[in-house]
Amino acid sequence: MGKKKKKRASRSPYEYKEEEVTYLNEGGYSLRVAESQIHLGGLGVYAEEDIPNGALLGYYTGVIRNQGDPPYHPGYAFHLNHQYFIDGFVNPRNMIAMINDAYRTAFQYNCEFEVFIPEGDVEPSLIHEKMVEVRTIRPIQKGEELFISYGDEYWTW
Repeated sequence: MGKKKKKRASRSPYEYKEEEVTYLNEGGYSLRVAESQIHLGGLGVYAEEDIPNGALLGYYTGVIRNQGDPPYHPGYAFHLNHQYFIDGFVNPRNMIAMINDAYRTAFQYNCEFEVFIPEGDVEPSLIHEKMVEVRTIRPIQKGEELFISYGDEYWTW
């Protein structure tokens, strides 16, 4: 019989290490991040209490970047205008950035973005994180997953 070869430890200097993410909930309602009901949807956000229609859940926050800057992850870039976007792929990460789009699923939207952006060229001092609100568009029941439309342009990249 032949000898068994010993397994060698990987000598690669590049080892993938999953970052531990802290999720912030800066809104007034109790939410949690957990596996989405969407097949292969990753994580989603769930209501931990009943939430009324029109409720402000929070703001899409992150790092304000110029359009020429690369985002950490393009799926978390909320474009404000032709100059700026909010990079939501930061740590700690706002729970609002984890709300999934129900695009091409049987799930219905229950939240929407409200964006407050001045038109035209904008002075950098006027750009701030609280320019994108997320509100409910119908009452949400405790335990329900939140869904929001990212817009048609999102699905073209």
